[in-house]
Order: sequence, then C-alpha cells, then structure tokens
Amino acid sequence: MKLPQEIPVLVDHRERNSVLLQALEDHPIFCPETVYLPEGDYRIGEEMLVERKTCVDFALSIIQGRLFRQAIRLSAAVKDRKIEAAVIIIEGQEDEFHKIDINREAVLGAMASLSLKFQLPVFRTLAPLESVKMMDYIYHQIDMEVDQHHRTFPVRWGKFSKGTRKRKQIYILQGLPGIGAARAADLLDHFGSVGSVFAASDKDLCDVKGIGKGIAKEIRKIIEP
Repeated sequence: MKLPQEIPVLVDHRERNSVLLQALEDHPIFCPETVYLPEGDYRIGEEMLVERKTCVDFALSIIQGRLFRQAIRLSAAVKDRKIEAAVIIIEGQEDEFHKIDINREAVLGAMASLSLKFQLPVFRTLAPLESVKMMDYIYHQIDMEVDQHHRTFPVRWGKFSKGTRKRKQIYILQGLPGIGAARAADLLDHFGSVGSVFAASDKDLCDVKGIGKGIAKEIRKIIEP
C-alpha cells in the first residue's frame, strides 16, 4: 500500500496567527511553512493557490475594492502557468454577512463574477477545519486531473507487474515527495536517469516544469543522509 506523501503548503505571513494554520499543522499530510506570497493566502504543492476569506472579510473586500484586484492577480497566476488552479474559499456562517452593511445581491454578484469572469471557483465552508478538508479535496482533484492530462505512465499505486525500464524508473521517482506520474516523467526526461535525479541540486531540480523550491527542498531532505 502506498503511504501518503507530505504535501508542502506555503502560508502567507499574514495568516501566521490564524486558526486555519493550526488546522494545517494538525493535518496528516499537509506540511505548512510561513512565507511571503505575492498572491493568495495558501499555495498547496505546485498546483494550487487558495485565497481564503471569512464572510466578514469577503464583504469588506467587496466594499473596499480589494476583492477584484486579488482576483486579477490569482487569475494571472493561472494564465501565466505559475500554477494549475486558483480558488476562493469563503468561510463562516451565512448570518455573518449581516455584520457588514452590504446587500445580499452584491455578495452573490461578486461570487458570480469570480466564477465566470475570472474563472476562480468559489467554495463555502463553515469553519477552519472544514476549510482545510476542502483544500485537501480540491488539491487531490486538481492533482488527479493534472496527472490524467499529462500521464503516459501508470500512477504509483501498490505493485506493478511487467513494464519497461522507463516505467520502473517512473515508479521509483513517484516515491519522492510531491511527485506524481507526470512530474516523474518530466524529471526522467530532463535528467536522463534516476541516479541523476538523486544527484541533482535544488537549483537543478527547479529547472524542471512543476518543481518549485518547496518540492525541491523536500526531495533533497529525502535523498540526503
């Protein structure tokens, strides 16, 4: 049985005191690290950006004009292929919107604009723990879609039977943190062999599409004695 891999989560420094950060730290496979993020509140692996807002903050960001500036940056990150997807999570009870003087039509209109104009899916959760669960669900859906879109080799689930040498090399590389079938194939194409991947520096690993500093660092931690 394949053991779950740790998934690096970069958390923007403005979220360092949030309850959600504690929920991420308690999660069995998320591995959070507080950094400065130019866009979004959370970057999960190399696939996904999350902008998380409480109901109150969502309403305020509409009134103050912040929401759509943030949406432009998130949308640009996807368009420029920095990430595979960006999403908005709105957290809290429905009645929390009433704490701010804003009508419901403005809130619904903003949600519609985010989803349709900016291509940013909007998800509703009730509390930080549920937000983390939602991040987990979304991330694995995106990761599955990415692998299916690029996949030429079978995913690393349990035992494999007969296969080419390259398939077996792909299987080995998928044991590294944050590496699925597509990334394993890209690593092998770039470096030529499993041994060369293991010998690569952080900087060299980052030359491969989809491998960022976070994943490169985790790979080196596994390989180095």
